[in-house]
Amino acid sequence: MERVCGKMKGVKGQDKADLIAVANKLAWNIQAGLKHDKPFVGEAITILSYRRAYLEILSFLETPKELSVIDIGCGTGIYLEWLLEDFDYTVGIDISSNMIKSCKERIGKDPRNEFLVADAQHLPFREDVFDIATVIETLHHIPDPPIAIKEIARISKRVALYEPNHQSCIHKIINHFRILWVDTITKKGWFQTGCPYSLVEFHSEGFSSGDLTSYLLAAGMTAVEITTFGFVGLVQLIRGIPKKLLYFLPLLEDTLRKIPIVRWQLSDILTIGQKRPH
Repeated sequence: MERVCGKMKGVKGQDKADLIAVANKLAWNIQAGLKHDKPFVGEAITILSYRRAYLEILSFLETPKELSVIDIGCGTGIYLEWLLEDFDYTVGIDISSNMIKSCKERIGKDPRNEFLVADAQHLPFREDVFDIATVIETLHHIPDPPIAIKEIARISKRVALYEPNHQSCIHKIINHFRILWVDTITKKGWFQTGCPYSLVEFHSEGFSSGDLTSYLLAAGMTAVEITTFGFVGLVQLIRGIPKKLLYFLPLLEDTLRKIPIVRWQLSDILTIGQKRPH
């Protein structure tokens, strides 16, 4: 890792992006091996937000039990666990081999599920082989989002994107604080590798609803639904909150989403697109 990081000084353009991609893959492999004795409140909030986005995706589909789904950037398998409950056939892909290993340990053997180490920008599947692709907080880690979305749209009839909201001031504040802490104060990457580039979010500022819509349209899809959520970006501000209060957060979020100006200050966006009819 340190050898990779050392090469980044003075490197620009595509060469730097390639080196960062290598460092990121190593960082994800390290993260996959980390074990927490007990989840902190922030993780519980993150999972709660993921679950609400997942239920929104399900509501968009009429008969998920009959559909196939691919989870792009499946990580440790939080989404895949839910997908296996509701879909007929699932595939999880991740660029990190250790993430796939961790995911296999979590999911176990299931004839309805397959795993694959693969790059979202170069997917080894034929066109329209999946009914839907879920891309959950993965796109901002990918060097070229438009290319990735075109590739994902090539293999799937629908695409669900869940990403940080670039229009959210809360997200911007947290992101700037994270960069300051990692790159300036501690001089360490997120996973204590000693490399400030050990995990670089290529697009840490997130995306606007217009960005995600334009990516889907350029990939031959129609953006059919845009929903905002508010938990993930707040994680670092409310880790001390008692877990019992988590039950009241969805009520607060639902109220905020009804106020137009406030709605676009919530920290995450779910955008679902589908292929245009021929």
